[in-house]
Amino acid sequence: MAKTQNSYQKDTKSFSTQPMDFTSMFNEFNRAFGEFGNYFSPANLSMFNMDTFVSVQRRNAEAITTAHQMVFQNVQALVQKQVELAQHAIEELNHMNQNLISAHSPEEKVACHIANTKVVFEQAISNIRELNDMAQKANNEAVNVLTKRFSENLEEIKTVLSKKNSHK
Repeated sequence: MAKTQNSYQKDTKSFSTQPMDFTSMFNEFNRAFGEFGNYFSPANLSMFNMDTFVSVQRRNAEAITTAHQMVFQNVQALVQKQVELAQHAIEELNHMNQNLISAHSPEEKVACHIANTKVVFEQAISNIRELNDMAQKANNEAVNVLTKRFSENLEEIKTVLSKKNSHK
């Protein structure tokens, strides 16, 4: 029976004892990057306008900064709203507890507790919807700023390419 080699055993026959030919590797590397370097020749760089590039990047940075500011302001507003809702909930809970304490019979206490539970549940759903709407509006505003800048970038690229093609 032939002896088979397990897949986890080393296959020593596949390793060469010959030294690697670094000269051919180096020549191949130089050839590849020599072709890449042709893209940066003076003829190709003449169409590259550094002022335009800096201006585009400045406008990109401004759009990102504006979006970040909007997100930060909206997060602050969300946190403030959550604080207000928590304060209101505590006040409402104190009021409900007073009503529960003032109820005399067990039936009145159960009825009061059920009414309180219904009010708390409805208020919680309302608060969640309000916070969700605020967050969604905030996200939409920030995305709109970035989407507008992206569209402007595409138009700028189209303009630069059309100028390049008209010079040929």
